[in-house]
Amino acid sequence: MNDSDAPSRAFRYAAPAAIAIALLALWQGLVAYYDVPPYIVPAPTVVWRALVSDRALLFASLEVTLVIALTALAIATLVGTQQQAALTAQFLLVPNMLLSGFMFPIESMPKALQYFTTILPMRYYLVIVRGIIMKGLGFADLWSEALALGILGVIIFSISWLRFRKIFG
Repeated sequence: MNDSDAPSRAFRYAAPAAIAIALLALWQGLVAYYDVPPYIVPAPTVVWRALVSDRALLFASLEVTLVIALTALAIATLVGTQQQAALTAQFLLVPNMLLSGFMFPIESMPKALQYFTTILPMRYYLVIVRGIIMKGLGFADLWSEALALGILGVIIFSISWLRFRKIFG
């Protein structure tokens, strides 16, 4: 690599960054100038503050999204057709919603079902969401649920990966 490539490489990275910064500044300026309410179009600073203040909820949402995506991958490696995958996903989705504590409190379920709910990702996600939104708890208070959700994700990923390797070599 010679020295004549250095300015073009620097421009290749600096130009998009400068355009992005200019667009963000324009967005901030227009929202402030026209006094647009944040519920219509929030300013970039408002978006950034929300991302920082709600990072625990965003992390939990990312975690449950990954677990659901990995569950879908596991289903896809276990069944033969797309129709079977869709039916299997529905078969798993309904108990997950009904037994997660979303519709019926887990404490009012029989003991066997209470133990069964420990393998449902939605249970842990609902505890995290309720803790953050309704009780104002932070990640330090909800780390055990996040850890359980992460462990479920690792188990489901391992099953998916092993099945995927077995099928596709």
